[in-house]
Amino acid sequence: MSQIELLIQPSDVVALTTFDGNIDEDNLKPMIFIAQTTHLKSFLGLKLYNKIYADFVANTLSGVYLTIYEDYIKDFLSYYTSVLFVDFGGYKVSENGLHKITSENITPLDSSETEKLSLRYNQLIAGVESNFKEYVDDLALPELADKTIIIEDTFPWH
Repeated sequence: MSQIELLIQPSDVVALTTFDGNIDEDNLKPMIFIAQTTHLKSFLGLKLYNKIYADFVANTLSGVYLTIYEDYIKDFLSYYTSVLFVDFGGYKVSENGLHKITSENITPLDSSETEKLSLRYNQLIAGVESNFKEYVDDLALPELADKTIIIEDTFPWH
């Protein structure tokens, strides 16, 4: 994983989702990294992402940028991390190949149940994106001057 500071910690994911607090942080951090460096960057646009990231690293987030971080980014990243973990978290790649992780006294979800759970987290993400779009529409942020915010809503809402 690149040397990049994560905008949220595994404890944020656990606090904002149905994830159990016993999940190994090392298993969540790569998912947070992907959610942040791929999906959040794409959603916010590089200019706004870079502004918020630089202020976060410097511990100087303030004003609307702090509000965006606290009210939207934390939720977005927690839910997107959850989607990624639901989709990929049950598998490991090692020198012995690809294998499914199982445990005693646990019944793994079948693929349709996993897809339903992933869909629910995607719906939460769409809600955060919609609320964010509404919040920033009247702000005239310079970082969003050339950015059109697109909300993913091509999945069933029931």
